[in-house]
Amino acid sequence: MYYERVTDAIKSNNQALHHRILHSLANDPGLHQLLPYLVQFIADEVIHNLRELRLLFSLMRMADALITSRHLTIEPYLHQLMPPIMTCLVGRHLCRFAHENHWALRDYTA
Repeated sequence: MYYERVTDAIKSNNQALHHRILHSLANDPGLHQLLPYLVQFIADEVIHNLRELRLLFSLMRMADALITSRHLTIEPYLHQLMPPIMTCLVGRHLCRFAHENHWALRDYTA
């Protein structure tokens, strides 16, 4: 149930809910069992939404919340998390339209 709420919030346009979920991911000490599923969600969504700049930003914020959490041990999952991060950093086409600011995503991801 928590996993579904997190994934729905990350995909939604509701900024207040999005902020609360990111705060929860960064500070909740009981997420260790969900960590592999959350990392896989990030990897899958980046692959399937390469031109959705808003969603890519949300996914990178989610990855940042998981990486910076003091309560989670992310090291066993870095091999799954690095490809989507690198894709958002050096990917060729990260937005639908040329006027979208894909450089902001690259800067944030770096």
